[in-house]
Amino acid sequence: MITAARVMNDEETYRRYSQELTRYATGLVGPFDAPDVVTDACLRAFDSPSWPEVVDRRAYLYRTVLSVATDHHRR
Repeated sequence: MITAARVMNDEETYRRYSQELTRYATGLVGPFDAPDVVTDACLRAFDSPSWPEVVDRRAYLYRTVLSVATDHHRR
């Protein structure tokens, strides 16, 4: 069950890291696709069953951006 507190926490996490994740994604997929890759990665991370227990959320998001960027290149 997704609570209002969790949604707010996810929004705060996105606001805190989205700019630096977009810069990282730009190096991986280019400036046009980077914002979409970051959004997809964050949604994937936030929807993961393990997300509530993640201690280093920044590192988890960086790994997820890399995974989504890799998938992007495969398409």
